[in-house]
Amino acid sequence: MTHLEIHRDQVERRADLLRERLMSTIDLLDQRRHGLLNVLNVREQAQRHPAVLPMGVAGAALALSGVVAVTVRRVSTRDARLRRERLDAIWRLWQHPDRVARRERGVIFRIGRALLVSAATAALGVLARRGIQRARGALLPAAAPARPPQLLVAEPRALVPRVAEPGAIRR
Repeated sequence: MTHLEIHRDQVERRADLLRERLMSTIDLLDQRRHGLLNVLNVREQAQRHPAVLPMGVAGAALALSGVVAVTVRRVSTRDARLRRERLDAIWRLWQHPDRVARRERGVIFRIGRALLVSAATAALGVLARRGIQRARGALLPAAAPARPPQLLVAEPRALVPRVAEPGAIRR
């Protein structure tokens, strides 16, 4: 073997090793992408973690029963609460008659407030839309290129993948 053939053999082994590493990295990235998409699949998560589903249902039932209990309590004590609030209002009227009714704001104040609220709503809408687009872009795979890349082959034997032996590649 000549010096050029030895060098060529080393370059081919190095290329094969790098190709193998690249393929394993691509496989790992593909597995991670599938893992991210599977996180959003409720049915698959329920099958993977069967003990969590009953706990989630129990938590939702507990929260719903809490809301119902608070609502029933407020409805049952409504009359007493209204009586107390009216007595407090009469007491405030007696103590500070100048603070009974709020002054009506001017037209300019009301227009400015309406403009401020509409601008804040529009800004929040734009931010929410951008956040949703970013989240969708992070979870969805990238679009395929318009034209697949072309494989440039110098020799037919370059198509046959070979695995390099450990320690055979010199740096």
